[in-house]
Amino acid sequence: MRKLFLFIALALTFATNAQTVIEKSGIYNSNEVWDADTVKITGSVTLWGDLTIEPGTYIEFQGLYNLTAWANIFASGTPENRITITAKDTNLTTNTGGIGVIGLQSIGNTFHFVNCDFIYFNSWAGILSVVSVDDEYIVSNCTFSKANPSKSITILKSQTSNTFVD
Repeated sequence: MRKLFLFIALALTFATNAQTVIEKSGIYNSNEVWDADTVKITGSVTLWGDLTIEPGTYIEFQGLYNLTAWANIFASGTPENRITITAKDTNLTTNTGGIGVIGLQSIGNTFHFVNCDFIYFNSWAGILSVVSVDDEYIVSNCTFSKANPSKSITILKSQTSNTFVD
């Protein structure tokens, strides 16, 4: 009986500490919610439905891939549970390391990044790129670090009221 109790206690400990990891690559036609402990981007991702990224999610690009949304992106971390977006390959002197573009490519959509940390981006267009009109984008309480010095945040052809908060 004592061994059974010990076995159950150990099994529950491992079960409660298990982390979820999902991999994303390709085209997604419906809404997506990324609420895993870790989301590994293993190829460029195109989203035709809304993307919601839950607080505390760690997103790791496995190569210099892009995330392109033709719909809304809501990445709202909290001060205690920030969203981290980073790269596995941290070599920013090549065209293989870092994060590619995270881009909004549509008309009339929403692009919210709140309490997010962007680390190791290496795209010619910058890490956040809005290429359209009538979009709403909010970047609030986010950090951008360890970027290729020649890269930036790029907002192209946008004609809306937008908020950038340090």
